[in-house]
Amino acid sequence: MSNQDLPLLANINDIRARHYLIRLEPNFTTKVIRGKVFIFFEPTSECEARGGCCIRECSCGSENSANDDTGRFYKYTPRPLPRTECHLSDDSDDDDDSYHPQNNGDNNTVGESGDITPKDKDFEVVLDCCDIRVRSVSEVNCEGSDMLEFLNTHYNKTCKFTFNTWSKRSRDPLQYSVNPWCIKIWKPGVKEAKGFPSVVCIDYETTPQGKSLLWRCDQDGNPCLFTPAAAINNRSLLPCQDPPFAMATWQAWVTVRKEFAVCMTGDSRPVKFVGHVEDQEYDELQHKLTSCTNCCQHSNDTHKDNDDDDDDDDDDEEYYGSHVPEWEIVRVTYYYHTTMVLPVATIAIAAGMWETQCLPPVPITNTKITTPSLSGPSSTQQQQQKQKQHSPCLHYQYPCHHDTENWTNTTPLTIVHPISSTQAVKPLIAFLPYALRAAIKLLGIYPCRRLEVVVLPQCFGSLGLASPNLIFLSPTVIIDDPSAYIRLAHEISHAWFGIVLGAQDWTEEWLSEGFATYMEDSIYTEAALAYHLASRPPSSSSAPRHMCHKRPRNGTNEEGSAGEEKKEKQEKQEEEKDGEDEVMEEESQSVEEEKEKDEDEEEEGKKKKKKIVKKKTTTTTKGSSNNSEKRTKKRKKPRKAATGGSDDDEDYVVDESEDYEDSDTDSVPEDNTTKNKNKNKTSTKSHTNNSKNGRGKNTDDDDEGEEHQPENNTEQDEEGHTRPKTTTMSLRLCSGQTLTRGQLEELADLRAHIRYRTLASELEHSAEELQTLRPMQGDNLMGSDGNSYVKNGLNPDKAFLQVHYLKGYFLLKYLSGLVGRAKFDDMISQYVSEHHGQLVLSRHILDYFVKSFPQVVKRHGVTREALQTTWLNQPGLNEEITDMYSETSNDLVAQVSHHLQFWEHFDKSKKRSGQTIKRAKVQLDPFVFPDQLVLLLEYLLELPKVYKRTLRQINEYYGMSTQCGDARHRWCELVIKNDYEDLSQVERFLREDQAMGVYLYGELIISRNTKHTRLAEQMFSKIQEDMDETARMAVFSMLYGE
Repeated sequence: MSNQDLPLLANINDIRARHYLIRLEPNFTTKVIRGKVFIFFEPTSECEARGGCCIRECSCGSENSANDDTGRFYKYTPRPLPRTECHLSDDSDDDDDSYHPQNNGDNNTVGESGDITPKDKDFEVVLDCCDIRVRSVSEVNCEGSDMLEFLNTHYNKTCKFTFNTWSKRSRDPLQYSVNPWCIKIWKPGVKEAKGFPSVVCIDYETTPQGKSLLWRCDQDGNPCLFTPAAAINNRSLLPCQDPPFAMATWQAWVTVRKEFAVCMTGDSRPVKFVGHVEDQEYDELQHKLTSCTNCCQHSNDTHKDNDDDDDDDDDDEEYYGSHVPEWEIVRVTYYYHTTMVLPVATIAIAAGMWETQCLPPVPITNTKITTPSLSGPSSTQQQQQKQKQHSPCLHYQYPCHHDTENWTNTTPLTIVHPISSTQAVKPLIAFLPYALRAAIKLLGIYPCRRLEVVVLPQCFGSLGLASPNLIFLSPTVIIDDPSAYIRLAHEISHAWFGIVLGAQDWTEEWLSEGFATYMEDSIYTEAALAYHLASRPPSSSSAPRHMCHKRPRNGTNEEGSAGEEKKEKQEKQEEEKDGEDEVMEEESQSVEEEKEKDEDEEEEGKKKKKKIVKKKTTTTTKGSSNNSEKRTKKRKKPRKAATGGSDDDEDYVVDESEDYEDSDTDSVPEDNTTKNKNKNKTSTKSHTNNSKNGRGKNTDDDDEGEEHQPENNTEQDEEGHTRPKTTTMSLRLCSGQTLTRGQLEELADLRAHIRYRTLASELEHSAEELQTLRPMQGDNLMGSDGNSYVKNGLNPDKAFLQVHYLKGYFLLKYLSGLVGRAKFDDMISQYVSEHHGQLVLSRHILDYFVKSFPQVVKRHGVTREALQTTWLNQPGLNEEITDMYSETSNDLVAQVSHHLQFWEHFDKSKKRSGQTIKRAKVQLDPFVFPDQLVLLLEYLLELPKVYKRTLRQINEYYGMSTQCGDARHRWCELVIKNDYEDLSQVERFLREDQAMGVYLYGELIISRNTKHTRLAEQMFSKIQEDMDETARMAVFSMLYGE
């Protein structure tokens, strides 16, 4: 085992922690959490030792599959480490009551090596922890309590006063020792797990250097903390059993100052107490320990009802059981609990001076989403019947989403963000319900009881992070852009892949990330179509133009000009619909007819435009007088691309017959940009404003469309509470007036090509041992000390690689190509349903595929062993991936090629200053999706050289500063590679987009340009204290070596 491997020391084959009572009190000044945790232990059952999940009587049949390797990954017999005394730091409190052992009893002997021999050795519990100061460890008196309510996962442990009850119980000190990676606890005279105390209390403190927590300042400069998904998981947050098989439930009480909000993994929105939870008064007789699971049933039901209320913060009864005036409240305790049995590594927490917005809940069953489809409307009854066909639960007994009788009918939604981000999160608020509904439609009932999205500071080291009921997002993706919505779809899909269905082997990350990457395109497609159709007005005459970049020419109204072309188009659409699967519900007939009418109008517009191009005309259109006066008589200027720039009325049709002088100010894109910038000075400040207003210059129909622009994004419910609207905002889903399934399928192919290019580059510059999807290949790795470990679990390079995301994604794409996307997606839905609540290995999904499609497998000669060898066990790029996506062609890619050809011609014409340029025949239409701009920049990066004046025009034409993170990152690469003089966007990216900025430091350094190296050093010195620890170490190594 090397120093880059993560040790797994908890002895879960002997004893299991069933439940945790967690008490946390953060101090934002000292950056320390004072914690106390009650852990409920029970000996590991025989079924669990075989990899099953039955605590008492085995009902899962695991006794019949003892030779099966399921669950064997963590089966080991650990050797004890040499005991070391627990030493507290010098700054520990004087009231420390920790008990420091000198030996382990008279019956133990110490060998020559210092290890205690097995003879008459006391049994010890080993918990994983790191960077924690243990103050005391004690046994809690359980006399008079029914321990089954805490040891049996079948019981729901939701009482908000449980901590009070146990904290008042008498305790006796236990012996313990702390090692760098664990704490070991024993009771003298106890020789086996059966006699070990059932409840242990550990009083401890975290340390500022603990990697499980980041103490930072948010976008508003206020202090905050959050769990960053560190390589050590939550080991510096609390002592726990960390291996994924050690699943448990927990309750948590977090005390902060009143101005802080706390977000945490939990089934319900938090219950808040004034002061500490121990300060709460309650009837001891009513809240007996033996009735703890039922004592607060009424309050929990009330709280569940209040999930629909988004105005809790303004309620006079916001704090449970308190009549203290608001101005006298200093500290508040947030209470969370979970009933789903999960690994402790899935706990996430964040706290800051943030604003909370509660959204209308989303139905989890009978979800009705209407989207355009190629196969016509689907049957609502068939979908409802499909949702009822659940597989039997084979997980630990807990109330899961398959128990529909005891499951909530809706999923509450919450958005938490810094106050300064109130405007920026509005697109996210509008799209979130549609994304969740689409995921439910594709994968079944949402397996978590609520969904809360938290916008973290810019130092957050990931673009997104999903945990049960909770999603963290980077500010980089909080924009009105499809890339943000696709990232949201990715994180939502983790509820099925990574949470309710986890990996036994942590190194097989593709089982989570590969599936989420595969599903994000499908979820975004269905959500975007549903949102686009729902946001369309009832009549085309009043259609909002927030996504309209193509306008009727000559100021004519094309509303009634369908005629025979409309009939032909309808017949063509009916033919295309045959054989395709509908994934959303039907909407009203009037809306569908209106959609067809709008599509006919767009088709006519396209035909007219093609005729104009064929004739090579340069005649200007007859729009408004304001527009016609500003156009030249012989040429049309390019309209700014839809990916970030403002709108113009005309397409760019260039003419071979005209020349223009080369200068810094008269180039076509720059003229267009300057003109639009004067019309809309706020375009570079807010994507949302551009998309929402949807107007470039004034046109004849501006007055008509203005009344349909959304002015107020709130509405009132029946009780008068203000709630954000979710269907009135104009999201920038595409540049056209309509959004079709065909366009989104082409977008998925284009994104697959971009992913291929990313993966190929990554594999070229990474170590081979980090390139396999199954690095441990089913083996249980042990070090020389007899302890298991995760290979490369602490390797910092692994944190910045996307191999598991992309290679796993392409494996799933390959399998879906063998049987068809619709059939494969149905198989995934069934697979999730059958294996929910379990931990799986790569072989499980491969076996399921082979079993589901025997004829296809036989025809193609596909076996599980062959797939493992080709896709999972070997490094490098598969031939199948190269054959599928090294090249791709569709209309979206062809449009990118047209842009590339134009800029190549433009760049060549700029070689000599003052040269007269003959305009090439190029149609420079706006991009439909921002990903097209990403691909264009990829192509430009492959050119040996791009001249600075060309870069200047590209920057202004596409409005690079307003683009998504992927586009801006590639633009910064282009700037660095070609030594562009303006490095302001590079500097901004390093400061504001730290989740992606590490790669740019590498580009600056390898350029071997003194100016670039100096910028890297200056920016690192400014923000290193704010950076994610893994990113900080990586950049430091780049700049100054190991």
